Amino acid sequence: GLPDDTVVSIHEDRDGVAWIATKGGLAAIKESRVRPDLVPPGLPSGDLYGVTEDAAGTLWVASDAGLSWREGRRFRTLGTADGLPSLRLRMMTATRDGSVWAGAAGGGLARVRNGKITTFDESSGLPRATLYTLHEDADGTLWGGTLGGGLVKGRNGRFRSFTTRDGLHDDTVYEIVDDGLGKLWLTSNRGVSVVSRSDLDAFEAGRIPAVPVALYGVAEGLRSRECNGAGEPSGFRSRDGRLWFATLGGAAVLDPRHLPPPPVSPATRVDQVLVDGRAVGFGSGVVVPPGPATLEIRYTAPVLRLPNRARFRYRLAGFDGQPLDAGPRRAAIYTNLPPGTYSFTASVSADDGPFGPPNPELTIRVEPRPYQTWWFLALCVVTALGGAWALHTVRVRLLRARARELEGLVAERTRSLLLEKERTEEANRVKSQFLANVTHDLRTPLNAIIGYTDLLREQADERNLSDFSDDLGRIRRAAEHQLALVNDVLDLAKVEAGRLDVTVVRVDLPAFLADILATVEPVVRRDGNRLEAEGLGTMGTIRTDPTRLRQILLNLLSNAARHTTNGTVRLETERAPGEVVLRVRDTGVGLAPDEIAVLFQAFSQARGGDSQGGTGLGLDISRRLARLLGGDISVESAPGRGSTFTLHLPAGET
Repeated sequence: GLPDDTVVSIHEDRDGVAWIATKGGLAAIKESRVRPDLVPPGLPSGDLYGVTEDAAGTLWVASDAGLSWREGRRFRTLGTADGLPSLRLRMMTATRDGSVWAGAAGGGLARVRNGKITTFDESSGLPRATLYTLHEDADGTLWGGTLGGGLVKGRNGRFRSFTTRDGLHDDTVYEIVDDGLGKLWLTSNRGVSVVSRSDLDAFEAGRIPAVPVALYGVAEGLRSRECNGAGEPSGFRSRDGRLWFATLGGAAVLDPRHLPPPPVSPATRVDQVLVDGRAVGFGSGVVVPPGPATLEIRYTAPVLRLPNRARFRYRLAGFDGQPLDAGPRRAAIYTNLPPGTYSFTASVSADDGPFGPPNPELTIRVEPRPYQTWWFLALCVVTALGGAWALHTVRVRLLRARARELEGLVAERTRSLLLEKERTEEANRVKSQFLANVTHDLRTPLNAIIGYTDLLREQADERNLSDFSDDLGRIRRAAEHQLALVNDVLDLAKVEAGRLDVTVVRVDLPAFLADILATVEPVVRRDGNRLEAEGLGTMGTIRTDPTRLRQILLNLLSNAARHTTNGTVRLETERAPGEVVLRVRDTGVGLAPDEIAVLFQAFSQARGGDSQGGTGLGLDISRRLARLLGGDISVESAPGRGSTFTLHLPAGET
């Protein structure tokens, strides 16, 4: 009545029903009869690998298609979408805290507890190997057997492995049986091995160099050493304390309470010492000559029973930190040992018993080459120090000579700079004097022309001679333009000579800026432009030179008006932390990047040379004045998109 003759797992639940997991499905046996009516529907696959019951009495089944549990009269299944590492499960067990653990083919472990799935993999310390079995000991520690990954220990979500490198006889563990006496019995294809949990803890803490593991095979009574039972469990402890194991030769049983005492391992001894393949005497120690050499130490021990299972370990004190496990090999080989004195010992474990006493220490002295001796090193140190002192002395002399040379060059250059400075100051003085005289001589007739032109315009207006009045207006504007040129040249000369005076007073910005806007408004409206302002009422006061500030703003506003037609000229004000920001924004023709690069250079004009008759000095003088007041001017512009000139000044008051 079973679904298949291959049985992989058997579990008896608390109601006395025996659940049989086979490669063809699940069966229930009650009162010695197969009861198909007790098996709920819903299993996703008949290829089963385990059946068990958790602490709450829920039945769980592991298959090749996920992890299923009985809910009422049918099975529900968890898959990879729910968090399982794989659908192909190979083992399952329940622990006392109510968790159900499932191991996936190829590696990975999942824990189901209170409806939540937690996965563990290589990042948690698990080896990349399929778990075959999982055992929970009395203190809640998990012990897992893997396919090629050794024995796994898990606690608090972290895992670590013990392998043949650590002392195990095989990296594959099919079943783990706890004998209740502090030891774990592990099955493999090499037999049944036993290891003490205290030894595993001592190795993990670094107190012993390797894990002592005893192996039971054919010599100890097994009919076959292949203990790879395909079912779960393939080993268990019966109520009378005996341990049962499934093997290819049948069931094997032993009582761990009545084992023979471990054999006593004999002492080892050194048989032969070879240096570069030649035997040397070692009665009073071994001396290895200088140079590269291969040292081989051959040792043995009188192991009469099962000599092929004798395991050796050795240590060359002064070179090896911990004893090295040599397995059955009876030779230790070292190449190119550094000069020094060493001590060699070896010991053996016969028939998987404890290691016996080591051989008497064999002293080995490796002779140094001349360059490896202390006196050679001391000579090298003295020579290096002497050479360093000589180099230092030569370098100091060269540096002093170079310093004297540089001092002479600096003195000569300083004299040249002073002479050049005097010449420059004299040239600036002469230039300033010349400009002052010339501008004075030019201002007088220009002011006279402007004055007489005003008188003639009044007379022409009284006689209604409009043609004459227009001509006189043109004469006056030309004279005013020429006078502005003269004033710009004089201001530039004063700034360059550092003779421009700055008088700092308290300025009421709202009233000051309103007056400037009233002054410049006729110029702005001349070409159909609108003059706008923003933020004047919140500016407060500032300490600066009102004359120079007026000159800067009039220059920026009139410059914006000259290059804007039927557009907008806008004055924007802002009080930022520590500074006052004034922006003059227009909607004019804008500037190209190459024009911006020369915009603040003296006598440079943008926009094709300034068709409005500019001098090319206004922006240069404005920036110099702004920096004289502790601020600066910047510009942002693009062709066809207008320009924005921003004046930054330090805020002295509020």
